[in-house]
Amino acid sequence: MFYFSYSIAIASFFFGGLVGHYFPQIKSHLISKLNIWDNTSRTSWGDAFSLVKIQSSADASLQPAYFLASQSGTPKPLVVSLHTWSGDYSQIDPLGEMARKNGWNYIHPAFRGPNWTIDACLSKKALTEVNSFVKNAEVVYPII
Repeated sequence: MFYFSYSIAIASFFFGGLVGHYFPQIKSHLISKLNIWDNTSRTSWGDAFSLVKIQSSADASLQPAYFLASQSGTPKPLVVSLHTWSGDYSQIDPLGEMARKNGWNYIHPAFRGPNWTIDACLSKKALTEVNSFVKNAEVVYPII
């Protein structure tokens, strides 16, 4: 009985040490697999998406965005997908791949960055900027 309890104690200590050592890596891996919408570590967009800079009508600054133009030649929808509060335009957006597969136009604007500045989120500048992106896309690409 003593050896059994001793074996369980050693196994628990060993397992606890492994969990304590590898938990941050396991947690990060699980979060990246489960939380596709707010994963700010994924930033590789691929060749189909172009990094563009469009002049904002709010303050004339150049604001970045990832853009995908429909290759169909016929008018297609424009998906305007805003980044999550903690991210920025560079984080991968699952809607981008959906737009690519369906041949839609797509834009993922900076929206004045993560939500920790006064100009971000739903500020007048950020909303004006999104309108600037949409108006620019309507002039250049056939959009429904």
